[in-house]
Amino acid sequence: MYLGFVLWLASCSGDDITTGNSHDDYDPVGTPILFSVGLQDKAITRTPTSSPMAKWSHFVCTMYYHSNKNDNNYSAFDLTDGKITKAWLEVSDDAGNATYKNEAFSAAGTPFYWQNRLNHAFVAIANNHALKSTTSQIIYQSTSDAGHNTYDLTKGTKASITDQPDPIRAVDIQDPSDGTPANNSVTLNFQHQFSLIQVNLKNATSNSTNITAEQITKVELLGVSTEGNVYTKLNTDGTITATTGNTINLDTYTDEQLAVNKWGTSFDMFAMASPATGYLKSFNAIAFGHLRAIRITWSTHTATFEITEAAQRDLASGKQYVYNLEISNTTPAAARGQVADRAQSELVRLADVTITNWPLNNE
Repeated sequence: MYLGFVLWLASCSGDDITTGNSHDDYDPVGTPILFSVGLQDKAITRTPTSSPMAKWSHFVCTMYYHSNKNDNNYSAFDLTDGKITKAWLEVSDDAGNATYKNEAFSAAGTPFYWQNRLNHAFVAIANNHALKSTTSQIIYQSTSDAGHNTYDLTKGTKASITDQPDPIRAVDIQDPSDGTPANNSVTLNFQHQFSLIQVNLKNATSNSTNITAEQITKVELLGVSTEGNVYTKLNTDGTITATTGNTINLDTYTDEQLAVNKWGTSFDMFAMASPATGYLKSFNAIAFGHLRAIRITWSTHTATFEITEAAQRDLASGKQYVYNLEISNTTPAAARGQVADRAQSELVRLADVTITNWPLNNE
């Protein structure tokens, strides 16, 4: 990393850079800002056990700072045009260090510089399903821009989960307080902004259910958002608004539509190539908003697992929800003097739900 800083110094004029010749008189103001890029928790340069973002990955970043002469770290960040700078970066090695590129990611770009010794804020975003794409994600850079990116969370013609939007965002606030360039590097830890839902299905062990994987044809998430809003504009206090999903207004649906699905929206999940251990079939999808129910279709049967009001939840950014469900036989009770009908496979029973962090992989 220090070598990269030396190379930057060699490429900049003396008017661009203000620095001393030793650690004692080193002044970071006016020097390029170095980046290390980690996934989910800690960056690789700070915690060796964590995972760096993959080499050649691309992201875009905006920088904010306190611009007024009498500002301190408790002052508002300056969000006026001309005070917000933007940069495109590429992970340049297997350790997660990043270099500046132009907007097309095809040549060297202009770096950020430390403006003063106060806190600087950095907001970065990338497309986790196309990290090496040369099409950068939209990010706020002007007062005329919207403060968020809106993503389509409907199924549409998407054929796999990798066709879904998976924006990842990193936010960091740091001042250049150390006496060496490398130790002043900014650590960006990216996190998923939507949620990953997985549904695992198997026959119940308590009876003679004998459903095959091929008979399970569809699993749907009911009531989830059709759009997700990921905020890329810093607030003046240094915070950033949490990702949101649009609210589903049932008044916009017809009685006929609500008769089929009382929760309005439905997302048809993707069958996974390999089921979870011990299960017949597994499905997954990226979703957000308020999960109301899970509907399963198999053979000639359709059953809806209605999540109780106490268990319904707003899906959280960066979380993975795993629902383990069992298909069970039921035998209708016989009326007096009648023979009971034969058992039918039409009950879906919740075994458990597990909520964990949704990790980012180094791919």
